[in-house]
Amino acid sequence: MGVSKTTQYTKEVLEISKIANALAHPARIKIVETLKLNSGKRNIDFQALLGLSQTSVHVHLYKLKDAKIVEFKQFMNQYYVELNENNLEDLVHFLRRLT
Repeated sequence: MGVSKTTQYTKEVLEISKIANALAHPARIKIVETLKLNSGKRNIDFQALLGLSQTSVHVHLYKLKDAKIVEFKQFMNQYYVELNENNLEDLVHFLRRLT
């Protein structure tokens, strides 16, 4: 979406769009499901869980981080990934208003 087109949408709609876009991949949905069941995981744990390369996992995790669905806590040469459920709740509330 071009920069000039974003002015016609509310901040809420743009944020919901970013969240929905971040969830538009099966690997990212699996990451969110896993984090919902567990309090958090290291980034390297997702390689085995998803059967993906380190680079692919990194891309998926940063897409979720950019949408503020997950948060990172850095330690040594890894990072710990935790779910930020507030943004998911915003998406749920928005979708409920549509029904």
